[in-house]
Amino acid sequence: MSETKQIGQLLDMQKLPSNGNSASQLTPYQDSNRRLTLDRYGDFGSFCKTFDVVEMRRYCTYPARCVNGNAPSLATVKNTYGLPSAKLWLKALVVDYCATVVNRSDRRMTEAQIDDWVDLAITEWGYLTVTEWMLFFHKCKASYFGSLYNDANYNRLSEMVREFVFGEYRKRLKDQFEQECKKAMRDREDAERKGKTMTAEEFKKTDAYKRIIQDEDK
Repeated sequence: MSETKQIGQLLDMQKLPSNGNSASQLTPYQDSNRRLTLDRYGDFGSFCKTFDVVEMRRYCTYPARCVNGNAPSLATVKNTYGLPSAKLWLKALVVDYCATVVNRSDRRMTEAQIDDWVDLAITEWGYLTVTEWMLFFHKCKASYFGSLYNDANYNRLSEMVREFVFGEYRKRLKDQFEQECKKAMRDREDAERKGKTMTAEEFKKTDAYKRIIQDEDK
């Protein structure tokens, strides 16, 4: 079976039930995230159309947004749609990555190894959002965190995740986003002060006013 066809079968999500945890099994915070995820993305099939592996490059055009955006964590996906669904979604990324970087099929992780690694990933790093997982695998293809050297190794892949989670790259994106937020707040405060000392028509011509309008439209 070709890898493309295999990934397509993995993402044939409409055949899967939406069997997330019931509200009684979750904390109030977890249940709030579950409800928000369902409101935003609908059932699991709709969720996977939004976060399809083929959309990875489009999402990763804006790395800071992948790390700091509002996409749900993998743990929230598990609580919303069930553990089998969360595993299936992440497995599609792993299969896609292995098929891309390892030429020989006999050097790739076996399906049993992938299943076990996905279980480990959800347990250890379930707090990462789905767009962070997309960014991780996208950057892995560019050898940001080393290489599998044409041999999809279980432990090496775990090391690469740890480098992404605790290394400088992700930290830099978070710091960059924080600085941009602070600057936007300062600009907004400046714009509000200036708005009191200029005419409405003059204020509407400023960049600060345009940013405020854009923020309110989001």
